[in-house]
Amino acid sequence: MSFLFRNFQSKMPRNFRSSSFMKPLVVLALPGMYLFYKYNQYKRQQQEQNKRKVTERELDHLNQKIVSYLFS
Repeated sequence: MSFLFRNFQSKMPRNFRSSSFMKPLVVLALPGMYLFYKYNQYKRQQQEQNKRKVTERELDHLNQKIVSYLFS
């Protein structure tokens, strides 16, 4: 979390860094950024699981075809 804060702080102009106006915004922005990161991570995992399921189904189908050709 401190990496996000440092990265966020380094991109701000110098006069805004110590401003009391920016501190509440940073406090609100950091949890939002973290939640956005975790949501994207969750979506990516779901997509990978779905691709894996499709691949397994295709492999099962091909294995069934091979078995049927060999034993028919």
